[in-house]
Amino acid sequence: NLALESALQEADVIIKYDPDCVVLTDGAIDACIRQVMLDVRYVVSPYVEGLVQNKGGAPRVMTYVTNGLLFGRTTHLGGIVTAAHKSAWLAFGKHQVPALLHGNQDSEFSQKLIGIGYVLGYLEDFKVLHSDNQYTSADTEYWEKRKIEKTVMR
Repeated sequence: NLALESALQEADVIIKYDPDCVVLTDGAIDACIRQVMLDVRYVVSPYVEGLVQNKGGAPRVMTYVTNGLLFGRTTHLGGIVTAAHKSAWLAFGKHQVPALLHGNQDSEFSQKLIGIGYVLGYLEDFKVLHSDNQYTSADTEYWEKRKIEKTVMR
């Protein structure tokens, strides 16, 4: 929430970018920014390679072309890379404190924005790689915590 408050003072588009993400397609982040600036109701991510569950990101409900780009619309946007106009973040407000279980902040954000008319999805031709996973990560404590949270969430 503190980082978000600072970003809202400085930028029109805010990018949430996980540190274990690698851009595979040149211009992927720029394409996300352009899409958001062309229509502030869009919250977008590049296609996410490297996911074990939900390959490519959350399931699509439809695919279409918008502003010349192939767009996969979804009802949830994972948080590997998220580009949103500051108006989306202002409409969302703040994340709950204390923080929800792992991954629920992305659900909280997605549900709120869809409920007020935002469009969420993936720019299908622009790729990033979620490069860290439980088999390659040195942070075993993180993965043990995540395993417990996934069990609790089900």
